[in-house]
Amino acid sequence: MIDSLITAVVGFFVGFFVGIALYSATLQPTPEQQSQAETLLSLLGVILSVLYFTLMEGSRGQTLGKMALHIRVVHEKTGGPIGFGRALGRNLLRFVSALPCFLGYLWALWDPKRQTWHDKIVDTLVVPTDLDIERPTPVGY
Repeated sequence: MIDSLITAVVGFFVGFFVGIALYSATLQPTPEQQSQAETLLSLLGVILSVLYFTLMEGSRGQTLGKMALHIRVVHEKTGGPIGFGRALGRNLLRFVSALPCFLGYLWALWDPKRQTWHDKIVDTLVVPTDLDIERPTPVGY
């Protein structure tokens, strides 16, 4: 929700200024021009949202919202950063989790690893950042 609010506010301001630029050329846009402008603004909003999540999660494992909640996205097998490709896939596949009445998101409530469907598909986990995880001591120490 935090990240949705952030992307909505940024999208509003970008859309506002892009809209002003598009409509400044004519005072009375035709219905076709208005439809094209709305399509362009919608596409721009989707691109900005995907970039926000992909760049932040791919490099840091966290968006601003995840930082506030002290959680991070990690690669399931390595526990490390997920990288841009996996982050892009994770974010584009969110629609899979949303399709059947958000069942893929609700799946995390009873899944042993608390994974959503899009996390399962790209092998990611959402983990707390403030846990002090005990690491096993290597043999011989």
